[in-house]
Amino acid sequence: MEEGVAVYGEDGRVSFSNPRWRIFCEKHRLDSEPGLDQLAKILGSAEFAKIVTSAASPQARFETEVQGHDSLWQVRAFRVETGENAGLSLMLVATDLTTRLERDRARSEALGFVTHELRTPLSSIQGFAELLMRYPQSVNGTEMAATIFRESQRLVALIDTYLEVLRLDAGQAPLRREELNLRELATQVKRIIDPIAESAESKIVVEIGSELTRLEGDPNLIAGVLLNLLNNAVKYSPPGSEIKMKVHATTKNVVVEVSNPGPPIPAGDLHHIFDPFYRGSQERGPARGWGLGLAFVKRIAESHGGQVEVTSDSAATVFRMILPARVHQSATGA
Repeated sequence: MEEGVAVYGEDGRVSFSNPRWRIFCEKHRLDSEPGLDQLAKILGSAEFAKIVTSAASPQARFETEVQGHDSLWQVRAFRVETGENAGLSLMLVATDLTTRLERDRARSEALGFVTHELRTPLSSIQGFAELLMRYPQSVNGTEMAATIFRESQRLVALIDTYLEVLRLDAGQAPLRREELNLRELATQVKRIIDPIAESAESKIVVEIGSELTRLEGDPNLIAGVLLNLLNNAVKYSPPGSEIKMKVHATTKNVVVEVSNPGPPIPAGDLHHIFDPFYRGSQERGPARGWGLGLAFVKRIAESHGGQVEVTSDSAATVFRMILPARVHQSATGA
């Protein structure tokens, strides 16, 4: 059964329980066959106390939801006849609603992402499109059209990365495994971010090692990581900055480093910077982000068996994605 079921006799002892009920008890740190007094504490309802009494009406029903650290359960209780002259026993049914909890959390993340992460490029596109409609013969028309194009490129790339991560988390799409060409991916991402860097009076420099170990993974997700890291580096660098992206191989890994000058990230923020929805103490004024980008970077790296890390001092802030090398095999296994 999908539900956990337990039956309590008139003496208040468990006469029957199934494995799912024991999972429910374990999740809520209860004994494997908890007494009704224990259950009353976590259910916390006067109605449950009433239905426990032997004088309760056969039609009495009780229903509530119990949330643990990482789970959500619905608990129902009612009286049932368990045999001739045996009186009414108390049956409890526990249904795991954790999937619903995770779905609601994903929807909350989606709302936060749409509301904040996409607001800036959409506002830019709308503003420049309005200027083009008002002043179609403007000498700056070409530049405004270019801004609309690059912002729409960035917007599509952000949405694609976000949707890929959601599908991966939900188990709706397996992680793609194909040989990655980091040189190509880095060049493509640089082409998208270059106009944004130029408008911020900054410059992006890419350095690729001459001999890179072969990697396998999802090119769209890895490109999303590079896009996010470079976009953040431009956003938080002072005008005139040089932002560097280095890709090099070690004995067992391939390391991608994105570094930028600027004020160092406070030590207290470094421990939480990859947490979803975390916005550091340096975030001021209108929301510059919703704390989802770096959380996605971490998820993507870990889904590829890798990790991310960050260091920051007065010289530079450096984000690193470390991916384990994979030997790419052909269909013949060669």
